[in-house]
Amino acid sequence: MERFFKFQENGTTLTREVLAGCVTFVTMAYILCIQPALMSGAMIGTDTGMPAEALLVTTCIASAFACFLMGFYANYPLALAPGMGNNFFVVCELFPACALALGMNVGEAAVWQLAIGTVFIAGCLFLIISLLKVRNHLLVLMSRSSKMGICAGIGLFIAYLGLKNAGILVIENDQPSMGAFMTPDSAIFWSGLFVSAVLMIRKVPGAILIGMAVSTLAALGFGSVEIAGVFGIPADPMEVAGKMDLAGVWANLKHLVPFIFILLFMDVFDTFGTVIGVSHQAGFMKEDGTIPRMDRIFLADALGTMFGAFCGHSTVTTYVESASGVESGGRTGLTAVTVGVLFLVSIFFAPLILSIASCPPVTAPALVIVGVLMAGSLAHIDWQDKTEALPAFLILAGIPFFCSIASGILCGVIVYPFLKLLTGRVKETTPGMFILAAVMLAYALFLR
Repeated sequence: MERFFKFQENGTTLTREVLAGCVTFVTMAYILCIQPALMSGAMIGTDTGMPAEALLVTTCIASAFACFLMGFYANYPLALAPGMGNNFFVVCELFPACALALGMNVGEAAVWQLAIGTVFIAGCLFLIISLLKVRNHLLVLMSRSSKMGICAGIGLFIAYLGLKNAGILVIENDQPSMGAFMTPDSAIFWSGLFVSAVLMIRKVPGAILIGMAVSTLAALGFGSVEIAGVFGIPADPMEVAGKMDLAGVWANLKHLVPFIFILLFMDVFDTFGTVIGVSHQAGFMKEDGTIPRMDRIFLADALGTMFGAFCGHSTVTTYVESASGVESGGRTGLTAVTVGVLFLVSIFFAPLILSIASCPPVTAPALVIVGVLMAGSLAHIDWQDKTEALPAFLILAGIPFFCSIASGILCGVIVYPFLKLLTGRVKETTPGMFILAAVMLAYALFLR
């Protein structure tokens, strides 16, 4: 293991790496409750036809595979799992779009199978651009402010759903308003939110998970949740694995092209931003700004997305929570491998995890906290330059106001290059951005 992971060269030890992996896992384990509840539709009140039991098993398997690939192939302490933001886009945008393309209702098997096939194709494109080393061209296609607007907008949308699930935000006569504070659901929510926030401010590892544990205890006290058990035999993963409809993607390509590109952009931006941040923190980045074995990181992420789609999930991507493991001393791929092992162990705790996930107010604090973290991207928008600020604002405001990630992105992408053109600053954008805007405009006018 010393020869393979190079502990001494990276200034670490086996024990430190394993402990760092445990810390990383604890900080991102909330996805085990959120992903099955979201993909099955329980979190948003719409049955997607995907069984939560099988989704939990495949969440663990897909995450473990991606972590093992990152650890053994790239030798970096980066953990992967189905990404927050990407998963909401798939369920809230891609599922309805696939239902419309097929003339069916969300909940029928053909709909989610087509959606998962679309995720797989986006993963294939990510793999291709990683192999061809053209990812930098894709990264500069969209401005930094617009990318930050997407991140912040999705954060606001996730927080909106968290507040709605907690009963803090209610919809009356199609208008949002504040719900009652003196209810069991709101008490469950506030207890978890305050605990998570305080622990996060104090930099306690696993703050979100600990907050969910407190919410669960409150839910037990109010009788809002019943623990069906702690250990159990895993469900059959083949209920959702291997069901992606690739032929359907080809047949409905004109409807799905915009969604494929959005999924691709989101994955590339998420991975690049996370890798840059964590690598800088860990000291992996060289003086010229390059990161060793960057190609392997992207390949591991792309293959993780493809395997995740095979397992019936949204985009699998690198988690920013990996920074907690790096902060604890993780410097090699053994940290990621440890996370993968813990994901596999979690399969046998399915009854406990699914019981927690069945109560929306328990997971709501995690959604709000994640929304806060993603909204931090607002600080990186160039508000002084109105040609940058306006498109970014249309994106970040459009996503929660329209309750549609795709619609918000569509508005900003269409406006950006033409705003640059009409103000005589066309050199600040790229031909690719005009092509992307034209595709989005055609989709909005003729297909949407």
